[in-house]
Amino acid sequence: MVSPSPDGRLLFAIPFGSVTLLGTTDQDFAGSPDDVAADDEDVRFLLRAANALFPSTSLAPADVVATFAALRPLLRESGKSVQDTSREDSVAVSPSGLVTVSGGKLTTHRRMGERAIDSAAGDLRRGGRAMANSGTRTRPFPGAPEKPLPVFLSEQEREAKGLEVDTETARHVCLRYGKRAGAVWKLAAEDRALSERLTAGLPDIAAEIVFALRSEDAGSVADLLIRRTHLFWQASDQGVAALPRVTALAARELGWSKAREDAALQDYLSEIAKSRRYR
Repeated sequence: MVSPSPDGRLLFAIPFGSVTLLGTTDQDFAGSPDDVAADDEDVRFLLRAANALFPSTSLAPADVVATFAALRPLLRESGKSVQDTSREDSVAVSPSGLVTVSGGKLTTHRRMGERAIDSAAGDLRRGGRAMANSGTRTRPFPGAPEKPLPVFLSEQEREAKGLEVDTETARHVCLRYGKRAGAVWKLAAEDRALSERLTAGLPDIAAEIVFALRSEDAGSVADLLIRRTHLFWQASDQGVAALPRVTALAARELGWSKAREDAALQDYLSEIAKSRRYR
């Protein structure tokens, strides 16, 4: 759901598994980019706006599982406030052929990439080289099934039954990985312990950790629990209960020493602390 907040900015309420994402705020920031975090003002603004939109929820800071913040690369527009500045991107090609993308946002990253590639291709063609434009517009996302989704889900859920995986977990894996779900089931079939859930109440299983380490270039516990699975955002403890198992799997797959394993765990706990800094 998207709705204007009390000050005119848009409030986003997006279902995200077991939780709802609320956003966003726009605040000037003058510190180090490495130290960006949501503060008390951000959290209270979003909760006030959400409670105005959904009065029966009575949301309070204690209901917040996690927060995140980042810097937005805006194009400078003289005389405009942060809120009024355009979120659009700009693609420029210098006389030397350097392509520069400025501004923009994550939700339009594919269009930004297309424009950048097309600009570079056009510049190369003008120089006499054969170069096609970007093919991203017709290229499916990794794992996108060719069959209609209901048919695909039904087939994948039948495959998961042989591993004694519950329906919720089967559907979760299918929707997250698409055609690549078969690779996750293969890992679970080779080691049945990998078909077990990582934390109570959520459908994520241990095979997803191994898959991320072997096939998705995960290199840290934060990669695994924030950017591959989403226990950081969806588990009430932000994945703390799953940490011993997750770090042990990462250590096994990546050849970590005990010291490296302990450091990875502490790095993840630091990420949790940053997400709770507003408290």
